[in-house]
Amino acid sequence: MRDTIRRLVPILVAAVALGLAAPAASAGQAQGDQPLTAAERHWVGGLTPFFRKLVASLRVVATSLGTPDRVERVLSGDAKERARLDVALHGLENCATVLGKAGRPPTTRLGPVRTGLNGACGHYAHSARLIASGLDNHHPNDFTSANVQMRAGNRLLSGAEKKMEALPR
Repeated sequence: MRDTIRRLVPILVAAVALGLAAPAASAGQAQGDQPLTAAERHWVGGLTPFFRKLVASLRVVATSLGTPDRVERVLSGDAKERARLDVALHGLENCATVLGKAGRPPTTRLGPVRTGLNGACGHYAHSARLIASGLDNHHPNDFTSANVQMRAGNRLLSGAEKKMEALPR
């Protein structure tokens, strides 16, 4: 069972790494659109703490589960390593709460960005719960399902980033 978990976790880590490549809280230039209003710029800028916390959590998950040796330390009861991982998983579970602190977008054109980020948070939270369950109960299938959820979150996060980049400055 442990060997199966040790083989599956690096696949999950690859999905986490993809999520680390996506976040950015900047708005690019689109031709012919009205520039962002002051309220819109303020809202987009307010996403910075959200992205910082999300990236920090994803990095810890990737680091803690990045090699078979690290996975073995977590599985064998290394309290310090598991505590770091649990804090990161809690961060992923609370992704939507942190996003909520940015408030509602001030205009409808920012709605799709918020919707994509909120959807990504849902998948990251589900993935975090599955990772914890897989570690606690030694269920390899939880890691497979966590990988699916992580990849779905990454797709939504990437889509939200592209929508942000398409916004005029």
